[in-house]
Amino acid sequence: MDGFLQDLRAGLRVLRTAPALALGVIAAFALGIGANTSIYSIVNAVLLRALPYAEPERLMQVALNRDAIPGDRSALSVADALTFGEATRVFERHAVYVAQGMALSGEGVPEQVRGTFVTADFFDTLGTRATLGRTFDARDGAAAAPETVVLGHALWQRRFGGSPAVVGRQVVVDGRPREVIGVLPPGFDFPGPRPSDVYAVLRLEPATVRAPFYLSVVGRARPGATGAQIASDLAFVTAAIRERYPDSPQDWRMTATPLKETLVGDLRPALLLLLGAVSLVLLIASADIAGLLLARAAGRRREMAVRAALGAGRGRLARLALAEAVVLAALGGLGGVFLSLWGTDLLVAWAPAGLPRLGEVRLDPGVLAYTIGVTLVCGALAGLAPALQAGGFDLMASLRDSARTTADRAGVRLRRALVVGEFALAVTLLGGAALLLHSFVKLQRVEPGFDTGRLVTMRLSLPDARYDNGAKRATF
Repeated sequence: MDGFLQDLRAGLRVLRTAPALALGVIAAFALGIGANTSIYSIVNAVLLRALPYAEPERLMQVALNRDAIPGDRSALSVADALTFGEATRVFERHAVYVAQGMALSGEGVPEQVRGTFVTADFFDTLGTRATLGRTFDARDGAAAAPETVVLGHALWQRRFGGSPAVVGRQVVVDGRPREVIGVLPPGFDFPGPRPSDVYAVLRLEPATVRAPFYLSVVGRARPGATGAQIASDLAFVTAAIRERYPDSPQDWRMTATPLKETLVGDLRPALLLLLGAVSLVLLIASADIAGLLLARAAGRRREMAVRAALGAGRGRLARLALAEAVVLAALGGLGGVFLSLWGTDLLVAWAPAGLPRLGEVRLDPGVLAYTIGVTLVCGALAGLAPALQAGGFDLMASLRDSARTTADRAGVRLRRALVVGEFALAVTLLGGAALLLHSFVKLQRVEPGFDTGRLVTMRLSLPDARYDNGAKRATF
C-alpha cells in the first residue's frame, strides 16, 4: 500500500510539472471514454440487459412464416390464435394482443393515445404486476364482464397527476365507459417500441374463416423446453390449422422466436458497429497518448537514471510510468462519465423512433463497471510503451548527459510505430464512414416505383361504439 500511494502521488505530480500535457491527455481520454460510455449505455439497454419480465428467456413471439420468404414473420388470425391455444402442449401460457390508437375522453381534453387490446392473461404471461391496483384476470375476460382498462405509467402521471384515486374511476375509451383497475410500473413498454398508454381487454370469438391476419401472440414456454420441442409443438399446431382450414396456403407454418430477439430485430449489427467505431476512436486516442508519454519519458531520462542510481529497479521504474498513465486515464474517465450524461441524452433524442427500450437507457452500475474497465485498460495501454522503455538505458551515460538527452533509437522506432498504427486505424474509420455515407445516399435515391409527390398517408382508428359495422365505416 505504501508503494501504491507513492505511485499515486508521482502520477498526480504530472499535473503540476507538465500541466499542458496533462490537460491534453485528460481531455483525449475524456472524449474517447465518454463516447464509449454513451454508446455502450444504449447497447447495454437494447442488447444486453434482460427484458423486465419474469424469466424472460422463456418468452417467445409466435408468428406465421412463409417458406418462400426466409425470415418472414407475419401476424396471426383469430383462427390461428384459438387453434394455437387449444393444440399447444409446450407453452404453459400465452396471450394475444393487437396495438392500435384509442380515443380517450371523459375527463379533460379528448386525445388520441397509444393503446393495446390484450387478452385477460396478457400480464400473467409476461409476469408483470401493477404498481397500483391490479392487472387483468379471468373475471375481465368473461363475455359479460364490465369493461375495464389498465393505464400506462406515463399517461397516469401526465393526465391524472399520479393520483392513487384513479383506480376505480370511469374513463371513456373509444366511446365506451371503462373502469380503471390498475396502473403499470414505469418502464413497461411492451409491445414497444413506444409504451402504450391504455390496455383494454380483447375478447376473441370463434372464427368460421381463417383471415384476416392482424393479431400477435406471445407465449411462455414450459421450464426446460428445448428449441426442438418448441418446433415440434408448432409443427403440430400448424398441421391442426391446415386440417381445419384446408383452403388456406399450405406453405404457411407457425414459428416461435425469443421475445428479446423479436424486439431487437436487425438493430444488433448497427449498434455493435457503432460500439466498434467508438472503440477504434478510443484506441487511436490511447496510441496518441502513448506517443506523448514516450516523448515525455525521453526528456526524463536523467531523472530516471538518478532513481536507478538510488536503488530503483527496472520494475519499479516501469510501475511509476504505468501509474502516471493510469492516473491521467482515471481523471479522463471521470470527465468521460460526465460527458456521457450529456452524450447519452443527445443520442436518445436523436435515436430513430423504432429503436426499442430507449426508456431503459441509463448510467447504471453495469455501465459504470464497463467505464472503469475501459479506463484501466486504456491507461495500461497508454503507459505500456513508456513502461517498457523504463530502465532500458545506459545508467552512467544518462547521468553524465543533460536532462534533454534524446531518446535512443528503440524509443524513436516505437513512437513511429504508434503513429503508423494511428493512421491505419484512422483510415479504417474514414473508409467505413465513407462506405456508410455512400450507401445512405444510394438508398435516398431509390425509386419506390410510384410518384411520391404530394402524397400523404394516415392511420385512423374508429371507435367501435359508433362504427360497429362495415357500412358505417365505409360511410365515414
